[in-house]
Amino acid sequence: MIVQFSLLKKCGLYLKNKVILLRNLIFQKLRARKYQKVPEYGLTLNKRVPRLVISLTSFKDRINEVHKTIITLLNQSIKADEIVLWLAEEEFVNKEKELPQKLIELKPYGLSIKFRKRNIKSYKKIMPAITEYPDDIIVLADDDLYYKTNWLELLYNSYLKNPEAIHCHRAHKVCFDENNKILPYEKWQRAVTVQENNEIYLFTTGAGVLIPHPGKDMFFQDILNENLFMELAPEGDDLWLWAMALLNNTEICIIPQNITELIYVNPARDFGITSGLTLYKSNKNGGNDLQLNAILKHYPELEKIMTEKRSKND
Repeated sequence: MIVQFSLLKKCGLYLKNKVILLRNLIFQKLRARKYQKVPEYGLTLNKRVPRLVISLTSFKDRINEVHKTIITLLNQSIKADEIVLWLAEEEFVNKEKELPQKLIELKPYGLSIKFRKRNIKSYKKIMPAITEYPDDIIVLADDDLYYKTNWLELLYNSYLKNPEAIHCHRAHKVCFDENNKILPYEKWQRAVTVQENNEIYLFTTGAGVLIPHPGKDMFFQDILNENLFMELAPEGDDLWLWAMALLNNTEICIIPQNITELIYVNPARDFGITSGLTLYKSNKNGGNDLQLNAILKHYPELEKIMTEKRSKND
């Protein structure tokens, strides 16, 4: 009898989760319709100093959909100085000849497509941008999301009030146990809207992160150490950037009116209903914790920095 009850309970939970997934899928598809617009010219005609540069990357499995994301980046209420899509030559040997026409057609609207020899996965949206635009303002985006029209404006306005901080829409509060040890990633407080003093927050780059002068004084000296970040956190670019900012004592600011809702281009894939590679799937079942622990082991001073910061609340 107990076994039967347990099976029924598991079946009920499974069905409940499937219903939630399907409901979210339908909701996301309805929401996505408003973002599927014709692109407008997406760059400012009055160039800034420093430049405001949106940076993202993609790969073979997503290249036929990334134009949908880029259209929403072109259609922002304030315009960037550049929008750059970074791709790996390892995946696209013939470069633009291998890209879909719908993507190429966005170049006259302001899209730049740049290639990098080595494939460093999701880090492609970050590391080449730091090298090429060290004195400018980099805004990181993902290739599988629709962005609201005020997404960039909210980030930029927050930057203008505090130009020496990293600004983000979405962040997770790092949580600790009674012995001041970091809890597993899944137990952190997700997508917070209120930032508390002297707490530790991990910004998530996909939802939108603005980094001023990324090549100067924002990150610890190892930020561009390709062999090291591919060894410690090959799928954890958010964790690596966060650690490099924390080691450098850089302020992280969750912006006012932050947008935490993620509106997916392909929600069936991102909710796990259909197949397809995502960082979420790669980091499920403890993948984030393995990478976080590797970073903490390599940089033991991180735990001291976090303890000292949090002790100010006592």
